[in-house]
Amino acid sequence: MRKTVVLLISVWIIAGLLSCATYSQKKSSSEKIIDLVNTKNSVLLSEVTSLPFLFDGEIIVLKKDSSMIWQNISNAGFSFEEIISAESIPVSSKDYLLFGNTMEVKTWFEKYLPKKASLAKINCKNGLYYMILGPKKKVKTDGSSGAKKDYPAIRGFTGPVKEVK
Repeated sequence: MRKTVVLLISVWIIAGLLSCATYSQKKSSSEKIIDLVNTKNSVLLSEVTSLPFLFDGEIIVLKKDSSMIWQNISNAGFSFEEIISAESIPVSSKDYLLFGNTMEVKTWFEKYLPKKASLAKINCKNGLYYMILGPKKKVKTDGSSGAKKDYPAIRGFTGPVKEVK
């Protein structure tokens, strides 16, 4: 009888925790960046962008230029519409082709790609996009409290692109 009561209480506690509104699963790196882009938070996007930044086949080396890119993307109203799939996979040696078949892009991959980088493949209603995400960066999310949050560093962004096979 005692075992039954303990078991029922344990099940009840676990069920309560799982149904609690504050319970949430940890977001993936790509989900965090998708949220930033879709909320049009160009300041925070600029903060998590690491330089040199690979943008549509161009190497961006100045912070003010990467900030301007995210501001223009936000001002244009861009968002990832109706996500079909989003996945992060390790970057392969041939992934430079997704960003452009140029010596500049190939050199960026050889020289600046972090060892722990991942390739985020975001397929949505408005196209297929790729982002290179690097090791996490701690950035301020609230100026008044100084609160910091971990985000993956954005190292590259391109799209919409055609699927490369």
